[in-house]
Amino acid sequence: MNPFRPMKKTFITIGHGPIRVTIFSLFIFVSLCIWYFKLGDDMTRSNQTLQNCQESVLLFMNQPEKALLKLDDCLKKEDHTSLRLLQLHLLYKTQDIDTFWEVWKGYYPEILKQKDSEVLIQKLWYNEEFLDYLPILWTQLESQDMVHLPAWAWKLSELKKESRSVALLHAEEMVTLWPKSQWVLTETIKIAYELEQHEKALEYLTQLKGIAPNLQNASLTDFLAKEIKEKNTLDAIESDNFLLRFQGEGDLALAENLLEQLEIHYSVLLGQSGISLEKKLQVILFKDLEFGGEAALMPFVEASFDGKIRLPVKSVINQKNMSKLLRHELVHAMLEAKCHGNVPFWLNEGLAQWLDGSRATNKQTFVNITQDGLYKPFLQRTNPSTIRQYYQASLYLTQALVEEYSIGEIFTYIERLSEHEEDAFTATFTVEESSWIGKKLAESQI
Repeated sequence: MNPFRPMKKTFITIGHGPIRVTIFSLFIFVSLCIWYFKLGDDMTRSNQTLQNCQESVLLFMNQPEKALLKLDDCLKKEDHTSLRLLQLHLLYKTQDIDTFWEVWKGYYPEILKQKDSEVLIQKLWYNEEFLDYLPILWTQLESQDMVHLPAWAWKLSELKKESRSVALLHAEEMVTLWPKSQWVLTETIKIAYELEQHEKALEYLTQLKGIAPNLQNASLTDFLAKEIKEKNTLDAIESDNFLLRFQGEGDLALAENLLEQLEIHYSVLLGQSGISLEKKLQVILFKDLEFGGEAALMPFVEASFDGKIRLPVKSVINQKNMSKLLRHELVHAMLEAKCHGNVPFWLNEGLAQWLDGSRATNKQTFVNITQDGLYKPFLQRTNPSTIRQYYQASLYLTQALVEEYSIGEIFTYIERLSEHEEDAFTATFTVEESSWIGKKLAESQI
């Protein structure tokens, strides 16, 4: 027998035509069939195991510790992504942060593909316990090109702490992703305004008005328009701590003197209080009432602070009067920088008067004063006599605090207010605020 002779082929005939099939081909065909049915059987068993694990774990969702134990057993049988996502939900619920991130780092690329992963991710941005890990999560989501508003919102809040300019760029990118989000547009407007980019703020405000025509933003539109006009119309000079805008070159000498006096009085007040300005404070020296703010329309108001110090030229020509006004308005600006509106109105006005050199007389009568009224802007009243009484009462009460305690204790109280400490008045002066005010107002009537 010739060992090199070709093997005789075996044929089978099905139907009318011969189909040539080698024994080897037949073997492959049968093997594939067995493998296919076995795979299907394995997949069926796997899906059944997965479903059973999910159902049994869900029974323990009100007892997440027990559910985690059950899930550990399931994961030994079937390590599936959906089970890992369920595990993360349970670890989040138990606040087991270290294990959560250990699982997350091992499986996040697959977990992010799961439909329900967004629910979990959204929870993370609003849980302070996970703050330390959010930078990692932000990077992972970014690398996955996953557009997720809470993630971008968190990143915006972080950037605002570091650089407002960079935060604005991030916010503008958010506007391109969510052009119809009122929240995104509002945040962008705020940052642009804080950076004094008023044209940009007005642009986004117009866009916001387009998607929310019923939004009450007419006053903000008018305000931004005035800010833009103020910036484009007035001349400006600046020093280390102040940006002074004024009308016309004819007032340049007065403006330069005013800027010098501002630095001098700020230095003195800083030494007394320890309170510093957060950024350069804008001061408006004006002739036309349109640059004077709302308070300029009131005949007895010599200066005002509305986030900027506003001074009419006629009020600062006299040097002595200028010094008093500057100290008064600087106190308002410094308290705002420190406490952001958290100082009781009576103390805000009283301290500004006391530090500008004003003193209350021994005999005071406040017939039109109520305690509630001491916490509301005094200029909201229409009767000039009542307005004056409120100013006098605020000075009287502040002076009483200085005399009974000290100016240093008042600044301790302000420090507590800046930290939003509960019942800061009692903690500082060991007496309840309303009781003390009531007692002092009663004493003034004697």
